[in-house]
This record gives sequence, C-alpha cells and structure tokens, in this order.
Amino acid sequence: MSAEQLRQIILDAYNVNSEFKQYFEFFLNPDVSKYREKKLDLIKKELNRSKWGSSKARTSVINKIVKEFIAYNIGAEETILFMLHTLELICLFETFLRYKDTHFNYIARLTKEMISYANEHQLADKCMELLTEGVLEHEQLTRTTKLTVKDAIDDALNR
Repeated sequence: MSAEQLRQIILDAYNVNSEFKQYFEFFLNPDVSKYREKKLDLIKKELNRSKWGSSKARTSVINKIVKEFIAYNIGAEETILFMLHTLELICLFETFLRYKDTHFNYIARLTKEMISYANEHQLADKCMELLTEGVLEHEQLTRTTKLTVKDAIDDALNR
C-alpha cells in the first residue's frame, strides 16, 4: 500500500467515523484532564437517570465509558484515578438514589477491575491507598456501599 493510499484511507475514516476522529484529535493534541472530565461528565449524566427516587442508570453504559478510557492507553496512574473517580461518583449517587442489586454488583466489579488493573501495572499499593482514602474512609457514603467495596477488595486480594 502506497503512502498516498494510506493517507486517503485515514482521511476517509476521519471524515466518516466520529470515534476515529475523536481518537486522532486526542492524540494529535492530548489533554488528559479535558478528556477525563468529558468522560466523567458522561458518567454523571448516566447516573442522573432516575425515576421516583430509584436509579435508572445503566451499568453497561458506564462500563463502556470506562473501557473507552482504558482503550486510549493514557497511562496506568491516570486510568486508576479515572476508575477511582468513577467508583466515587457511583457510590455518592447511592446516597440519594435507591440502587438495585445490579448497581451494587457493578460497584464490586469495578472495584475488582481496578485492583486487577493496578496489579498488572505494579500499582497495587497506590490503588489500595486510593480506595481506602477515596471510598472506605469517605464520610458521606452509606454503610452498604462501603461494605460492597470492602468485600470486593477482600475478594480481589484473596484470588
């Protein structure tokens, strides 16, 4: 494939596919904090979905946003911080919305994924410190949320 053909393919993909465009724009001018805030705003928007005091947030949508952030390979520490902020947001929304079991299951799953990701990148100690400070010692979180996170940590560490 010639250089001109490759250029044309990239330009066509850039013009047609919005995800491809976002990916290139980020890597041509990387602003991690802006990207992180954009993704966290999407998560907040999803978490705000409610009806009669019950959360209607779709964990699949939140999970997709987290996976997109991880796919950009921004860096292990940034990714762990993003996962922590996501976990904190989910836990904080539980203080004023009723969650279903699926939401608590996702809190546990995200906690385990965060610990697993940290282990893969030799940042387990930093991750545990962040989880302790950010979630377990947070004054506003409910007992149920804290127990869910604590059980997920214990489960992840005992594997």
